[in-house]
Amino acid sequence: MRVKILASGKKPDACYQKLLAHYTKCLSSSATLEIEYLKNKEAIEKALKKEPKAICLDAKGQVFDSKEFSENLIREIESRGAHITLAIGPAEGFGDEVKKSHTLWSLSTLTLPHHMALLILTEQVYRAFEIKKGSSYDK
Repeated sequence: MRVKILASGKKPDACYQKLLAHYTKCLSSSATLEIEYLKNKEAIEKALKKEPKAICLDAKGQVFDSKEFSENLIREIESRGAHITLAIGPAEGFGDEVKKSHTLWSLSTLTLPHHMALLILTEQVYRAFEIKKGSSYDK
């Protein structure tokens, strides 16, 4: 399985990189994680035109608890041929066209810095696979 994350903004600093690498490594037995950094709103929206089935993370999107997130993520991956693209939008949010044409999920109703949202999303993707396996990680 493959999970691709489109992240708005520049690559995070070493502290975040270390944590992202940790979850990427933990996830590697279940899925390949790819993170692509896009510099601005135009770049991420251009990339989303090539990814019409991507799920966009937006404060107004559907909110899940971790178990629901896992169930929905795994269902989406399996229905899409073992891969999925998730997108973290720019500070000003996604444009109306993206919001109308893509599924919207929310990590939280809180406003999160992009790098924190990326880290939380990466951890939740790892958690989703662990929930699917029935491991004790989620306990």
